[in-house]
Amino acid sequence: MLSARAEARLADDWPEQRQVCVDVLCAYLRMPYETDPAGPGFRHGEREVRLTIIRTIRSHLQDPSASPPENVERLKSILPPVKVERPYGRCVLP
Repeated sequence: MLSARAEARLADDWPEQRQVCVDVLCAYLRMPYETDPAGPGFRHGEREVRLTIIRTIRSHLQDPSASPPENVERLKSILPPVKVERPYGRCVLP
């Protein structure tokens, strides 16, 4: 989880390569992972890392003056499809 936060901070401090940092985070989200605790390859904490990445990207993309549908469209344009069990604020991810 620390590396995800470090990548987000790097993106904040390095505007010239910000998109590269976001691409790395999105690539991580696109990687397959085991959700079944009894399944092979299951890693404790993996879900929390992925949710942290989503929350971080969401918090950077949300425009407080924009309506919720605009924020959702902005998120959909940058995040890969991610299955999340619970809603995050007013954002609904595909």
